[in-house]
Amino acid sequence: MGELVLGTAQLGQKYGIANTSGQPDQHTATEMVRVAFEGGIRFFDTAADYGESERVLGQAFRDLRIVDTVHVVTKVEASDAKRIEQRASESFARLGTANLYGVLLRWNDCKDMPRNVLSDIMDDLEHSDLVEHIGTSVYTPEDAADALTTGAFSLLQIPSNVLDRRFLEAGIPSVAREHGTQLFIRSIFLQGLLFMDPLAVPSAMFEAKPYLSAFHEFARTSGYSSHALTLQFIKWAYPDAHLVVGAETPRQVQEHIDAWLLTVPLNVLNRLRDEFQKVPERVVNPLLWPTLS
Repeated sequence: MGELVLGTAQLGQKYGIANTSGQPDQHTATEMVRVAFEGGIRFFDTAADYGESERVLGQAFRDLRIVDTVHVVTKVEASDAKRIEQRASESFARLGTANLYGVLLRWNDCKDMPRNVLSDIMDDLEHSDLVEHIGTSVYTPEDAADALTTGAFSLLQIPSNVLDRRFLEAGIPSVAREHGTQLFIRSIFLQGLLFMDPLAVPSAMFEAKPYLSAFHEFARTSGYSSHALTLQFIKWAYPDAHLVVGAETPRQVQEHIDAWLLTVPLNVLNRLRDEFQKVPERVVNPLLWPTLS
């Protein structure tokens, strides 16, 4: 069964198109982690290049005395064995946890490695005391399929949400299950875009507005909040996956937990699935979004 994961990009930098709070201070960040932990969250997602996120997260764990009871997945940018191990060790030191549940490599950094070399690197790290699982983070279904066929990764992180069905349509969940690979789903709220008033969306992203309007109208007529629908749809579509959600404030963390614990009827989720089947990739893939000033 999947679990809710607190994503912590916001702890180290201003992140997300809808972010209005900026980077929280250490006290607020620690409170966010406390709310998450008391709400049952044990998994946290971060990255070495999320600004101060790893350091802030590690300090929160120490302040709350939970360093031995949390699981952290972090990302590192490296393309050779020595550098991968060095970056993982640096992340480990900043976080201060007993070990790292997972280290994710960016697919672009490792896709050109010979598969036997990649497998050897993964085996060495997973048999160390430092890392439990090695995985990769991808942006396209094609890259996800290629990563799974290497047989080197036990974790795979992909983006998906109510508007973005690319990985579902490509059958990635079943392929991951066949390979015994754990899925972590990110971009569930599309960097906060799914919660924005369509009138507040930057004019450069005009193509997203009709889909947002339709989604908010669906939420209104269904009787469930857009927050509940976004989270419950992915929980239903990927029943075995861990779902990564970001937050800017302790209140948002609690709202995620409340939405996670809701039950949305199957007929509503089926209608939501049927409603948004062919949304253009330039709307759902932030890498293709226009530069916003």
